[in-house]
Amino acid sequence: MRLLCAVLLGAVTFTNVDAFVTTSKSSKATLIQDDIPSGRLLRVSSTTDLDTEERGIPSGVTAQLTEGLVSKITPAIASKLTTTDDELVKLLNNRVLPKDVFKSTLKLDQVDDLFTNPKLNVWINYMDDFNTKYTGQKTTFFKTLTQNFDDEKLSQMIVAAQKNPSTEAMANNLQKSQFNQWLLDKKTPNDVFKSLGLTGKANLPFQANGPVWVKYKQIYAINQQIFTSKLFTTDEELVKLLNKGVLPNDVFRGTLNLHTMDDLFASPKLSTWVNYMKDFNAKYPKERTTLFETLTKNFNDEKLSQMIVAAQKNPNTEAMANNLQKSLINQWLLDRKTPT
Repeated sequence: MRLLCAVLLGAVTFTNVDAFVTTSKSSKATLIQDDIPSGRLLRVSSTTDLDTEERGIPSGVTAQLTEGLVSKITPAIASKLTTTDDELVKLLNNRVLPKDVFKSTLKLDQVDDLFTNPKLNVWINYMDDFNTKYTGQKTTFFKTLTQNFDDEKLSQMIVAAQKNPSTEAMANNLQKSQFNQWLLDKKTPNDVFKSLGLTGKANLPFQANGPVWVKYKQIYAINQQIFTSKLFTTDEELVKLLNKGVLPNDVFRGTLNLHTMDDLFASPKLSTWVNYMKDFNAKYPKERTTLFETLTKNFNDEKLSQMIVAAQKNPNTEAMANNLQKSLINQWLLDRKTPT
């Protein structure tokens, strides 16, 4: 009897279909700092399988209760679905990537006014559900846009959306994401000028992406000023190389010629290079490197070991040399190198 009551109690919780649908998941998409402020449509994952098994209850009772619930709930859910929702659920269960649904299924890459198109909300729901179900393959609205539109086209779309009060907030956030991506990609204003399809600076205000470039140029300059004020590197030539994203290994070998020095660890140029490396790692975290990694690129085991042993005899470089020796031995162990 207690078990039957439990089932009946569970049935009551499903009688309010709207409450079930709206509380089963978040009512807003959290994308690129809430760049989709509009209301959510019914999520594709809301078509949850209702035929769940209750352990210990006779199958006949369960079947009767379930059949009754489904007969009431299914029409209510179906009435809120678009004609493609069933297909999207299948695609979701088949792990079809949001970018493929965006382009192949909904063909959103071909729509003229994407940000006001109702299909975009359908896709946002799909992406959100995909991210929840397959956390290891999460994506974002902005990333999908960059996979389908180049800088010129996407910027034009964002500018147009900024003029519409209903899409302005979303467009502003997308533009921030676009600027941030350009900074991460080390794109200079000259690089962006070309990628935006601009033809001349004299008529910038009359070109669709002209104001976008002017804004990015200002942000880029501010970003450079803030970064430069925090640099360890003081050499002007090295600062220029840093802003161009020149790799520490290239500075080590090509600019400072440290690979040719006999007493590397006592050379003042090494400190200059270490400061450059620190600044590079801070500015380009995805390309971080270390002193040890750079040394192994420029010296073989024999030469590097000799340099370390010599540096261990100098009180000024002993501590650094000891740490490098530990790193060298650890690397040999990782590489499974035998003593002979």
